[in-house]
Amino acid sequence: MKVKKQILMYMCAIVLGLGVAGLSAVNITDISAASYNTKTVYKLSNIKFSYDTDKKQLQVKGNAKGLKKVKIFYNNKKIKTTKVNKQGNFNANLTFKGYQGLTLYGVNKNNQKATPKMKVSREQYAAPTPTVIKAVRESDGSATYNVETNKGCTLDFYYGNEKIIAVKVTAENTQVVLPASELKNKVGHFNVRQERPGKKDSSLCKAAIPDIGTTVVTSF
Repeated sequence: MKVKKQILMYMCAIVLGLGVAGLSAVNITDISAASYNTKTVYKLSNIKFSYDTDKKQLQVKGNAKGLKKVKIFYNNKKIKTTKVNKQGNFNANLTFKGYQGLTLYGVNKNNQKATPKMKVSREQYAAPTPTVIKAVRESDGSATYNVETNKGCTLDFYYGNEKIIAVKVTAENTQVVLPASELKNKVGHFNVRQERPGKKDSSLCKAAIPDIGTTVVTSF
């Protein structure tokens, strides 16, 4: 019986490809469980954004190792499917209007969704929108604007399509003074936005042009 038992053990070792050495340390049940439970987990990582103001395109790049493609959606509508290269990286140039959210996920070689959805908010690809707090029109016709801003941005005032002034932002509250000559014959409002290097320009907010001797305060 002892000889038959040893022969059976040697045969099992050969079938499993494990070799005789170390047989006593291997549990066949454990090997079977591991082969069935092991599953590769794919993910998108190192995602970076850069905006080209000349081409008006948002570049999205990152790592998608082990995947075939990356699908990209804007406001829940697919706008791009980009291939993953041999190094496991992807690079896509996106063109879209507005400031809605983006969604990305990876696709495997069977063209099946293989990663969790990655949500991207407007704050990740666009400059913050400024807020005009107060506008004061002096008796000499000039106007002073107090604006909530973000450090590292440039604050732009437009009248129609004409840029009136651009101010480098160094604080969370920026004061902009426009001389009477810039306000002559102008009525209604200015459009105000912020720029930040590598980001899409912010959405616009309005800055009222007060009558001489009046003040306009934003209500929240």
